[in-house]
Amino acid sequence: MNKFTSGGVALLLVAALAGCGGKSGNEQNSNTAGSGATTGGATTGGATAGGATAGGAPATDTTAAPAGGAAFSVAGLDDGPRAGTEPIDAAKAAEGAKLFTTKICATCHGFGRKITCPDLNGVTSRRTAKWIKGQIMHPDVMTHEDPTSKALFAQYKTQMPNQHLSDEVAGQLLEYLKQRNKAGK
Repeated sequence: MNKFTSGGVALLLVAALAGCGGKSGNEQNSNTAGSGATTGGATTGGATAGGATAGGAPATDTTAAPAGGAAFSVAGLDDGPRAGTEPIDAAKAAEGAKLFTTKICATCHGFGRKITCPDLNGVTSRRTAKWIKGQIMHPDVMTHEDPTSKALFAQYKTQMPNQHLSDEVAGQLLEYLKQRNKAGK
């Protein structure tokens, strides 16, 4: 039964990635300049030059408006204290632990090991809470507009699906990441 469940989850992930944010070759940005240094499976830098698609045409603005109506902006998301310096809400972290599995995060991300996407061990010491929540809630916008997310997309070649998660759910997942990172697991 366990092998059947794992295979079913993997198949579900493949289907989700194919329909929830995967890019065609014409949509990928070919002007990514350097993926930056890599530390523990996460890119620490990177930049994107230009603003053209692989075909040379100007890139279109793909900024999606969140449910509140205001456009999501990546400006300043990674400025400030790292997420791991903030206190952990244990109740939210417990909910986040459940969500990490049910929202299929664990299919691609591990702690202390790379599965198919970045290793999340230490992510809360590298990124701010705002950046992490932005990545959870708007991964498609982040890979188009945030230099770090662009570099990660170039490195891993996998678009994280936008599951249209609420701020509350993203906060619970963030608390779980902080808890796991603090425990060193």
